Amino acid sequence: MCICTGIKQVDPTVGLEGHVTRECLVSGTSVGVRVKTTRKLVAVSTCDTLTSAPELTEATYGSDPLAGMFRLDALCWKLVDVFQDPGVEKILEVDRVCVHPDYCRRGILKEMIKRCMVLGARQGCQLAHAIATSPYTERACLTLGFETRGALDFHTVEEDLIDLSVQAHKVTKIMSKRLSPEVTVRNKPRSYQQSSVTQDRNITFPLPSRPSDAYGLREVNSLLSG
Repeated sequence: MCICTGIKQVDPTVGLEGHVTRECLVSGTSVGVRVKTTRKLVAVSTCDTLTSAPELTEATYGSDPLAGMFRLDALCWKLVDVFQDPGVEKILEVDRVCVHPDYCRRGILKEMIKRCMVLGARQGCQLAHAIATSPYTERACLTLGFETRGALDFHTVEEDLIDLSVQAHKVTKIMSKRLSPEVTVRNKPRSYQQSSVTQDRNITFPLPSRPSDAYGLREVNSLLSG
């Protein structure tokens, strides 16, 4: 998504993206994956909890390097505001999901989102919300029971906002799933911090008492921009 909006590298240490990423890392709802032997971070799902729709306006992102991405998010929220759903006062926002190419096709993306849902439910979120800009995120969300609430066709947005020549997925999906603390927590892996549905014994999902202890801002930046 960064590439198709003209951004070659993400630096979440600065600007609005820096603020959003920092909020995600301290929210207690973000999850990452490390290689046990090297401790290298190879996947991350940054999430946050929201109690209202984000204020994504020109005044908010202005000349931010990632303004194009935030404009797309604003269009998606305009299409579907999940806070209009009955009984929804707090949501888990799945912000960015990334898996290193060497670790794809192992079920990691799906497992990360599932664990984020558990953490969100524990914090009282009634609903998980995701803007899926890739077929991989969309597929993982569908298998976890997410519902497609709306779609944004990139052909319909501002001409200079998206470079369709480098964007394989031409439609982004707005997706959501109701969270039930009892059901979500009951279905978590038995050995929660170490188990993996991928059956790969060389990876781990560290969940420390303080999320920033496990996933540093610059380390996440390196993975997201790689």
